[in-house]
Amino acid sequence: MEKQMTNITDYDLLTGIRNKDKQILQYIYIKLLPIVKRHIVNNSGTEFMAEDIFQDALLILFNKIRTDEINLTSSFTTYFVAICKNLWLNQLRKSRNSTVYFTDEIERYNTIEDASQPGLDMDFTRLFKKHFRRLSGKSQMVLSLHFNQVTPLEVAKQMGFKNKEYAISRKYKCLKKLISNIKGDPELSSCIFEDERVEIF
Repeated sequence: MEKQMTNITDYDLLTGIRNKDKQILQYIYIKLLPIVKRHIVNNSGTEFMAEDIFQDALLILFNKIRTDEINLTSSFTTYFVAICKNLWLNQLRKSRNSTVYFTDEIERYNTIEDASQPGLDMDFTRLFKKHFRRLSGKSQMVLSLHFNQVTPLEVAKQMGFKNKEYAISRKYKCLKKLISNIKGDPELSSCIFEDERVEIF
């Protein structure tokens, strides 16, 4: 980075987010994503969920900065992590009223063709495959790599993405679209999950 990482101020961070500065965004990922992951994993979540919350928090912050609705009374780090914690708390609260949880069911796939794993409802497997195959070829490839636990850095290399942060963002968007499509399918109500305590999306 052009600026020394130790010399980056809160003003630099806010300005960088407003301008979508790649170096600043990369710095935020490196510095804050591990903190957010640690909090969420320690509070009934997963690393995938943490990445999801992180992306949502970054979008919220961008919109606040763009509309001049932000007034920092603490450090940027404290402010951003607080947004993530609030988002996660709201997610947990919503889960208590949700009847179908299936993110972990999706995460249990090793590949799109692995449809006979114990504990996976066959109707859900069919539903998953139907909506997976409706994604673009590139989205299918990104998710296949993700399900095979390929690191974001390696995904970026294999897919020709500019960096691992973009790979994480792309995976997040692809998976969110897949889950949204499955949630919107009326056939989901007929699926039976072996473990009713499956983690939420």
